[in-house]
Amino acid sequence: LRFVQDQSLGSSHVQALIETGCFADICEAAKRGLLGGVDRTNFRKCIGLDATDFAAYDVVVDYNHSRERMIKDGDYASVRDVTIAEDFPISGIGIHEVSVVLLHFDCTMRTDEVLTAMDKQGYRGAKIEYLFALGKLFALGETHRDDQANYQIVDLGSLRQEHNCNHVPLLCSSAGEGRTLSVAVPGIIWRANARFLAVRK
Repeated sequence: LRFVQDQSLGSSHVQALIETGCFADICEAAKRGLLGGVDRTNFRKCIGLDATDFAAYDVVVDYNHSRERMIKDGDYASVRDVTIAEDFPISGIGIHEVSVVLLHFDCTMRTDEVLTAMDKQGYRGAKIEYLFALGKLFALGETHRDDQANYQIVDLGSLRQEHNCNHVPLLCSSAGEGRTLSVAVPGIIWRANARFLAVRK
């Protein structure tokens, strides 16, 4: 039901989903435990969708916490730009559970190309507090902690302007410094292994 809401599906869309029989097939495969071996990229190609590779995470954003607390909960080895806590505004009330994805396009891309590809596939850049919440999730245990070690996680949904130049926050890691919260100039060419934090529009 949450996915139906996220996609803004109307009754006609839901009816079409049921009438094709594909939804019933997926439910049967789930019951038999067959979905674990499905290549999602190939599945998306099969049903006519772009084959963007991505990982999905459910994160919790607690607006009762200050920005400083959100950053501290990430347990970073270093925060390269301390002013990151002040330059990107955060506004919200209460505790929110949010589904975020890390989009991976597997090629070098400019920022405008990434934003266009994200928009085409129904995504937008996430708020910075979602990046903080993801960092906290990575810090909590062995399941996700190594995810940040393998690639940059870029948040194009948050921009800071300084000296007529935009900056975006990102998570990264290096052998010498460990897990790091930092900023970058988004006009650069992003490497092929970069991931982009996004949510459904």
